[in-house]
Amino acid sequence: MSLRAFVSENIISTNIALQAPLALRELTIYSPLQKFPQSSAAQLTHIEKIVVKQSNLKYLPEEFCLLRSLKYLDLSLSKLLQKLPYSFGDLTNLQHLDLSDTSSLQMLPNSFGCLTNLQHLDLSLSLSLQMLPNSFGNLSCLKHLNLRNCSNLTMSNKTFAKISSLEYLNLSGCAGVDVIPPLVAHQPSLEELYLVNTRLQEFPGDIGNLSSLELFRVESPFLNPSYQKRDDVRRFWQKPSEKPNHTRNVVCNSCFRFYWQETVSRETKQFLLAVSG
Repeated sequence: MSLRAFVSENIISTNIALQAPLALRELTIYSPLQKFPQSSAAQLTHIEKIVVKQSNLKYLPEEFCLLRSLKYLDLSLSKLLQKLPYSFGDLTNLQHLDLSDTSSLQMLPNSFGCLTNLQHLDLSLSLSLQMLPNSFGNLSCLKHLNLRNCSNLTMSNKTFAKISSLEYLNLSGCAGVDVIPPLVAHQPSLEELYLVNTRLQEFPGDIGNLSSLELFRVESPFLNPSYQKRDDVRRFWQKPSEKPNHTRNVVCNSCFRFYWQETVSRETKQFLLAVSG
């Protein structure tokens, strides 16, 4: 049976650091933790889940990367966190990483791309994050990527280099994004795509390849209305859902309003198109 610990800051500075049970699997800290004890890493070699929300951490020690069994890490709302350890990519078993609302986080280490088992990544509201490392495209197992309101973030064509299994992508509020990397259109499993409040001017030429897309939200005052006349975009709007009894929903707001919805059921198919200025 796995062991769980719910501790406060003073406990983790003493008992956990000195007497952590080797069987400990989950650790949740309800406290504005200011420093993660370096000596704890050697005691927590079997830990699989760590939740440290609303901490006052400014950094994690390099020794944190010795937690090679770690699969789930939640550091959300750690608004003072500025950087991750250089060797963060050594956490190769990590599958779920929540760094949402880490508004002081400035960059991810180059080793980040070594997290090849990572499936869920939330960087939403990382307001100071300006770019993703070149290795980011190596996250080949990534399924859920939330970059909502990373207002200073820019992307390159290599951002999604080896990423091909995304199911959820949120770039809403990424004011620095005016071009969607072409490889976004090569995500055959992508079901939800959010592009609200961006500087997007056009879609990738082969957006029609998103055959699994069920929910699409896009809004940009810079979006060229002529995009809807392109054959590939028209095919995308008209493509029916491949899932039975499922609703496919597209909402596009730019200089005009475009709403398209298809309800697919065994008995009926209903199309609704409303355009208003």
